[in-house]
Amino acid sequence: MIVLLLFVLFIMSGCSTDSDKSVTGDFVIKEPRGLVQILVSPDSLNIGHSFKKNIGSSSYALAGRYESVGAFAVFKFSLERVKKDNLIGAYLKFDVENVWRDGEAEFDLFETHSDWSDTTRIDNDNFPERFGFPVSTVSDTASVFTTLTFDIDPEIIRAMSDKGSFLVQSSGSGKTMVSILSDDTNYPPSLKLVKESETGVVDTTGVSSSEGTYYFNTGLADGSPVLSEGDASGYVLHVGLTGTVSPLAVINRCIFKMTVSENIFPDDSFSVNVYKLKSEFTTIDDVDKDTANSLHINLTPDTETYELNITSIVNDWHTGGDSNFGLLIEPLKESSSPNQCVFAPGDSLLITYTPFPEVR
Repeated sequence: MIVLLLFVLFIMSGCSTDSDKSVTGDFVIKEPRGLVQILVSPDSLNIGHSFKKNIGSSSYALAGRYESVGAFAVFKFSLERVKKDNLIGAYLKFDVENVWRDGEAEFDLFETHSDWSDTTRIDNDNFPERFGFPVSTVSDTASVFTTLTFDIDPEIIRAMSDKGSFLVQSSGSGKTMVSILSDDTNYPPSLKLVKESETGVVDTTGVSSSEGTYYFNTGLADGSPVLSEGDASGYVLHVGLTGTVSPLAVINRCIFKMTVSENIFPDDSFSVNVYKLKSEFTTIDDVDKDTANSLHINLTPDTETYELNITSIVNDWHTGGDSNFGLLIEPLKESSSPNQCVFAPGDSLLITYTPFPEVR
């Protein structure tokens, strides 16, 4: 009987019901299997790749300047069937979708030259920021405007080949960015040609832009961890976890902290997605990302720090058998605004885990 009583007291002393609630909401025993927190060094969080998508033709083209970012748009026109000898006037009209004003709204129009063959993609290097004098300049003092119309000397049109193109950007004093409707089927930019017949009849015909694109400059050095809707730029974040947590431990929670270093927000907010990469990143065009395991962040101008719960992704690496190729961080939309946000290269990663019990 005495032996049995001592055995019961021994069992009760080792099985205390005292427990704490973990950050995940589950109850775990305090010691020796209590929760442990570890802060991963920022050196283990580094930018692997920065990228920007090939914008190509889009429904909207950005042009102008807002704070430190700038853009210029290029549009081509097919003039093979245009009779030019009776031209007496010309103008180019753009329909404006959105306006972001940071000062004077003044825009220059330039004539450009390029090989517009089907096999030649429009290259940013072919269109320097300044070349010669603008063929036309317009300004608008209204806070909101819906069109930009440039008068063009008809001699410029007469001198053009069968393939012509124009570039629009802010003037030297312009500090406004616009979004131009540029789709080649719905409200494309239109080159209006005013002609006079031999009998003195004046008529105006229009040639719609057959293709349009734009080029965006974030004003930042290459490789910066910038998220931009203007040029659809993002980056890959490598997360070094080797030796951080024992393979036998259970990760309860993993919080990644991101701190904003600078941003430009002419709009109220913009959205960013975070994906787990399924293979080594090469280019954004053939990226292999896990769309079923992703996070969504809404960036706002007044928020300086964001905390992402990446527990599911980290557990896929820790115990799920997935290789750690890092995180892909990219804007949800592109070609829609000059919004951009720059994060500090590596902030912190706080891991909360339950260690595997020691064998004594």
